[in-house]
Formats: sequence, C-alpha cells, structure tokens
Amino acid sequence: MARNPITKPRAKSKIPAVARVQRLELVDEKGRVHAQLGVRPDGKPGLACLDPEGKPRVLLGTQEDGSVTLSLLDRRGRRCAALGTTGDGGAGLTLAERGGKGHAFLSVTPEGDVSLGLGDSEGMGRALLGIHRTGVVSLSLFDKAGRRRNGLAVRADGSPALILEDATGKSRVHLTVSPEGEPGLGLGDREGTGRVLLGVKADDSAGVAFYDKAGNLRAVLGLTAVPKSAQAGSAETSSALALFDRDGNLLQQIP
Repeated sequence: MARNPITKPRAKSKIPAVARVQRLELVDEKGRVHAQLGVRPDGKPGLACLDPEGKPRVLLGTQEDGSVTLSLLDRRGRRCAALGTTGDGGAGLTLAERGGKGHAFLSVTPEGDVSLGLGDSEGMGRALLGIHRTGVVSLSLFDKAGRRRNGLAVRADGSPALILEDATGKSRVHLTVSPEGEPGLGLGDREGTGRVLLGVKADDSAGVAFYDKAGNLRAVLGLTAVPKSAQAGSAETSSALALFDRDGNLLQQIP
C-alpha cells in the first residue's frame, strides 16, 4: 500500500524562521552605511536612508497613535518635505524651505475635507483653500500677522459670497448672490454690525436699507418694477421711501 504523501516528513529549511536584531544596516563594499533600520531612542521603529557623506536624507517612522511620517532632508539635515498619515485615516503633505518654515500644506481629513495652505517666507499662513465634504468651497487670505482679511466661498447650493474683514476680524463688506440670482451688498461698521444693505430682487426691484448701531431698521429706499401692460418687457418703475424710529415704528412714507 502506497504511503500518504501528506505524512511524508518535510525537509528542514536552511533559512532561519526569525532574525532578531536591534539595528540592521546596509553597507557598500567599503563598509559605508547607506541605510539603517532599527528602533529609535523613543522606542518607535524607523528607517533612515543616508547619502554618500553618511547624512540622513530620508526618514520613515511610525508613532503610537498609528500615524506614519516620511521626511525628506537636505544636506544640512533640515526637513524640506514631509508626507504623513494620521492614526484616524487622514493624510498630509508639507513643503518647507531650508529654514524649516512651512510654505505649503495639503491635507485630507478622514471625513473627506480637503485643504491647501500657503505660507510666506516667515512661515505665516497667508492663504487657505478648502473643500468641505458638503460641497462648500472657500478661499481665505491672511495678512502678515495671521489675521484673516477676506473670505471667498461657494456654498453647497452654488451661491457665491465674498467677505472683507478689517484688522480686528470684523466683517465690513459682504457681497453675495442668492441661488435665485439676487445680488446683495452689505456694509458693516467698526463693530461688525450691518449698517447698509443693498439688493436687487428677482423681479428687478431694487432697494437699500439703513440700520442704526443697534441693528434696527431706520430707513428704506426702494425702486420697484411695476408692469405697465401685458407686453413682455413693458414696465415702469416706482420709487418709495420709508423712515422708522428706533422702535421700528413708521414715521414717514413717500409715497
């Protein structure tokens, strides 16, 4: 009776099943180290690639939170670029100049939000472009002190908006177009309170409203398109003026 080949004893492998070392180095024929794989002083594993002068140029490492970072260094050991993933599934890319100050940063959150930041020669963020998971697109510009001075956005419904801010962060100008195609311009005071609102409605009527420091409506000047006949495009305009007191009571109306 033939023997079952499954029960045939296996030949012993000449390759060790496990190799345990604290550090592994790759060297050339002259013994110069070009790569090191080992455990860093902080107890985390790391991989370093060295240039012919023995200086680290590429660093790959992991952290306890599950994040992974790949860094590219110049000849002086300064980080010029870094690519990484976060423990929760996000990712980021940073580009820096030789002084180590970041100039560009691209990131993606685990939820799918994307942002691109640009910095000046001092490493201060000056521009931020983002796309939110809801479909909102925004662009913010900052001054040398890192204060936002304007914001441009396209909302999820497709309507655009522009906000201009002063040095204290107060909104002073707000320009928008509604989904129905109605443009509006708002002007604010030093406290950020809306004081003037100018708009054009879908029926081609236009108006400007004035508010006091408390945000109360005090005056409205309007221009309304009134149909003149049944013929398309035939219309005349009618103007009106209304004045209110601080409690919202009508003081005078013309006509």
